[in-house]
Amino acid sequence: MSRNPKLEAFLLARYEAETCGRGEREARWATVNSMAKTLIASSQEKNLSIFELIAATTPEYRSFKAERIREQRQRLSRLR
Repeated sequence: MSRNPKLEAFLLARYEAETCGRGEREARWATVNSMAKTLIASSQEKNLSIFELIAATTPEYRSFKAERIREQRQRLSRLR
């Protein structure tokens, strides 16, 4: 699926923050927050909060996450 490159990067950062090890979580979520602030600053909706941005992108994130899981399963099945 073709998405805006900035949105794609944001979704990837969110996915990595949710799937990383405990020791990396704080740094990964800091990256997500930083990217969210940048996206909000460059948007027309300047009064959007980070939580609202995450909520607004949740359907896209679910699709992104499903794609990632599908890709991982395909890679694993090729190894067998």
